[in-house]
Amino acid sequence: MRKVLFVSSAVALLVAFTGSAAQADILDGLVAHWKLDETAAGPVVNEVGTNGTNNGATIGQPGEDLGGAALGGYAYLFDRSASDYVDTNLNNVIPATGDFSLFAWINTTSHTGVGTDYAGYIFSNYTATLNGRSAMQVGNGNFGFFINSNVLSTTAPNVSDGEWHHVGVTRESGAFNLWVDGTPTAVSLSGSISTGTNNWRIGGPQGAPGSGQTRFFNGLIDDVRVYDRALTASDVAKLAPEPSSFLLLALGLLVGLSRRRRRS
Repeated sequence: MRKVLFVSSAVALLVAFTGSAAQADILDGLVAHWKLDETAAGPVVNEVGTNGTNNGATIGQPGEDLGGAALGGYAYLFDRSASDYVDTNLNNVIPATGDFSLFAWINTTSHTGVGTDYAGYIFSNYTATLNGRSAMQVGNGNFGFFINSNVLSTTAPNVSDGEWHHVGVTRESGAFNLWVDGTPTAVSLSGSISTGTNNWRIGGPQGAPGSGQTRFFNGLIDDVRVYDRALTASDVAKLAPEPSSFLLLALGLLVGLSRRRRRS
């Protein structure tokens, strides 16, 4: 029994330590961070700035499993049919032309086809008439980002499969990369992102684009982050560590502790 408790405690301490270390190491340039860990009504906490306002999303839902060990384990559930969204109360968190990174965890089985199911906005300042309107989205089952009418989506993998996916976009010196589960895809995208006009929203647009396409997100969103720099591959890996890395570290720690106990 003591051995079981010892092993469990060691693993728990390791996960907490590695999670905290990874988080502490990825704070450089962080300008907004909504963990979406709330379990009681109130503001949507931004860890580094102005809090957001929840408009209908269901709080306290199970979050991304691995990220939950470090991030708190909860997420927001967005219902497209109810037009749920979170208003960040920020309109300039992403620069018009400068470097930035935008990342989030998502889990959905929607946004796989056309019409009302075509696209769901994860993070957006969209209105149909806004010059520089932009959104990070899932459309036709694929992840993408757009500025005005320039839509770019990855072709693989399908992210509308009911599994958690870590998705993001980075811009460095004008060059864009789309990220899905730690893998970047370079894309050609131009245009200036609107800033200082519409607030950015998590889970939906400012106004419907018509043709029955509400474009509100349908599913879970967790841990939304914005940086004023382009994250590197090693940075992104810290936001979404592989489970195997935790297990290898845990085994190493357990072997070391076991040897120390035998010597004593």
